Amino acid sequence: MSSGIPQRLAIIGCGAVVDHHILPALRRAGWQPSVLVDRSPERLALLAGKLGRHGRGVVRAADWREAADKFDAAIVAVPHVFHGPMGIELLKAGKHLFMEKPLAVTSEQCETMIREADARRLTLRVGLLRRYLLGARWLKALIESGTLGTIRSFSIREGFVFNWATSSDALLRRELAAGGVLMDTGAHTLDLLLWWLGEVASLTYRDDADQGVEADCLIECRMASGATGTVELSRTRDLRDTIQIQGSAGFVEVHLSKNIVLDGSPNALACRHEGRAAADLPLQLFPELFDSELRDFARSISGEASAGIPGSEGARSVALIERCYANREPLTLGWRAEAKATDKD
Repeated sequence: MSSGIPQRLAIIGCGAVVDHHILPALRRAGWQPSVLVDRSPERLALLAGKLGRHGRGVVRAADWREAADKFDAAIVAVPHVFHGPMGIELLKAGKHLFMEKPLAVTSEQCETMIREADARRLTLRVGLLRRYLLGARWLKALIESGTLGTIRSFSIREGFVFNWATSSDALLRRELAAGGVLMDTGAHTLDLLLWWLGEVASLTYRDDADQGVEADCLIECRMASGATGTVELSRTRDLRDTIQIQGSAGFVEVHLSKNIVLDGSPNALACRHEGRAAADLPLQLFPELFDSELRDFARSISGEASAGIPGSEGARSVALIERCYANREPLTLGWRAEAKATDKD
């Protein structure tokens, strides 16, 4: 790391995403944490062990306040409901902050974090790593080029039978996750929607969260631009994981988490961004995306204001999620309706 970047880094929350992705990315960058924070002594010991020789000198704490004078910047990967309160306290304590998505679980918390960071001239970045996908950037350039004409409609469907590596059941508990698939996967998906197509003017929202957190949800929305579309998210079904966009002069279908353009009109497929057309997008694996976002966090601390995804951008998807939950209606999937009808017979 360059000498202008604070070397004293804390990782707060030592769960699966840190173990599998964030810590390896930091080690590849040569940015070793000085402090590890987690309530589990076992998790602390596991991650310290993975730091090798450096791990013997790392400070371990159950609460970041116990080691507040030992770090200058923090990566926070704790359950969602703690993002806002913890982020605000860290910023007030003068710490640069990288928050795993979502930035927080309410717009009020997001706005407070942004104000605190601005007032103290601190870095506030959020882990929306899909923006580093070359396919996502290619699609943004395609839309902004006007090649598709006026965007008339879109359809997003993203889902899989939940299999993400976890170290606890926090994602399944409303009191810790603050929501289900919309708050989790949706933080990425809705961030891309807003980044690509602008603000949402009106919406209807349905989910299956009669109890606990939602596993399936559906948003029908009209964008400020006039385009209409749907966003469907699931933890119970394998969906196509793409966005389909229809414009007045062309169409395109792009994968949401891979650099794959599945279909498109000839004019769309010929569009080039940074020298690449649709057929030229290379494979990007998770490690490269985590490397990119953490490298940008380091660069933002050193004074590069354009590096990374700022808190103000992370707040946009949180506000949209908040709107969805405020307008919740029940969702009944076809197979569930049939099952209920059978039960009554």
